[in-house]
Amino acid sequence: MKQKITFLMLWLMMISSYNIYGQREKGNGQRMNTGFEYEDCGCLGSFDLTIYDGLISPYGGNAVSYGVRATKGAVTVANLNDTNGDTYPDYMVDNGSGTSKGFNEIDLMRLDINLTGVFTEKCATFKLKYKGKIKFWQLPTKQIAAPIEYEIATMAAVTTVWVEAYDVSTSVKDIEIEAVVEWEDNGTIKSKMYDLVKATAIWVQPVNNGNNGKYTSRLSTPNPASIGLDESCLAHLIDKVFISIDGTKFGLGKNTVYTEPPIGGPCGINGWGSTSCIVSDPVYSGKDGSYGGRILIGFEILPLDLKNHFTTLGIKFNVTRRISKIDRIFRYGDKTWGAATTTGFPNFLDQSNDDLDDFDGDNNPTTNGKLFSFDNPSNAHYGNTYFG
Repeated sequence: MKQKITFLMLWLMMISSYNIYGQREKGNGQRMNTGFEYEDCGCLGSFDLTIYDGLISPYGGNAVSYGVRATKGAVTVANLNDTNGDTYPDYMVDNGSGTSKGFNEIDLMRLDINLTGVFTEKCATFKLKYKGKIKFWQLPTKQIAAPIEYEIATMAAVTTVWVEAYDVSTSVKDIEIEAVVEWEDNGTIKSKMYDLVKATAIWVQPVNNGNNGKYTSRLSTPNPASIGLDESCLAHLIDKVFISIDGTKFGLGKNTVYTEPPIGGPCGINGWGSTSCIVSDPVYSGKDGSYGGRILIGFEILPLDLKNHFTTLGIKFNVTRRISKIDRIFRYGDKTWGAATTTGFPNFLDQSNDDLDDFDGDNNPTTNGKLFSFDNPSNAHYGNTYFG
């Protein structure tokens, strides 16, 4: 039987290649002043901004196309995780360099400030004005804060800064960054906006079901559809495959009655037919062949209005887990235990080791913006061998 099970959830939010993980500050930040009079200042030169998705990896980090920088915008993950493995949420630390337990920070959005032409002498100051819960850094691993005001005469043709979303967006595209030039006219500060880009910081949190998103009690009776789970194969596992003889679907105790697994199934999964199977061995006929808790966890995607924009923003999700376990095989015939097989947690804190298939997770958000993951942390016995 299984001697030890430690079960954790790891969520990797991936923003695909047209797809896409500092310290919290509760002030309003540098808000854009809508009282400015944006006008033609005769500055001659020009600025534009190029923003990139977060997650510098095969899943993101791509420049947002020029024509949709404000209508679609960039996407990143709110920096609430622990990518660098220092045991602190990334927004709380100023150095995102990877430790022995993590990677270098990958969640900041690159922002290029592109200068063209020659500005007149009076047009001396460039500013980044912004809305949203963001900070600017000089490096993708943070470390050095980036200024938001520059003397135009000293600027290079391209100035790159890195934008950190230190909290989740409250709505899609609520992060806004303007490229603004300011000058003084008879003692009055005037300005001209040259460009505008937008972005969204996403996150996932447990659904509010009174148990931190988990359904782990044998008294829990919801059908998958009633809690918004619309992935047919995952619903089939819960309703037909891992349901107990007593009709319970969640929690500790006996699970499905198994026989030697048939080939095929409604979701192309070997051994998982449309109903529970009775063990053919007469010694174990009618006995449950699988023990252990049946765990369903529900998550909601933030911001809440993101559920209407998954396709538009090119967002894809992948449900994964971190697992530490010890497996042993007990042979009923000679009543002996086989050697233990140990699987430990991955070395990096933000790394999964259980993502071999998709049928135990719902990678496609429901229409109400929810994701689900299901696990049955033990294995069935087949014939005269029990895998525990």
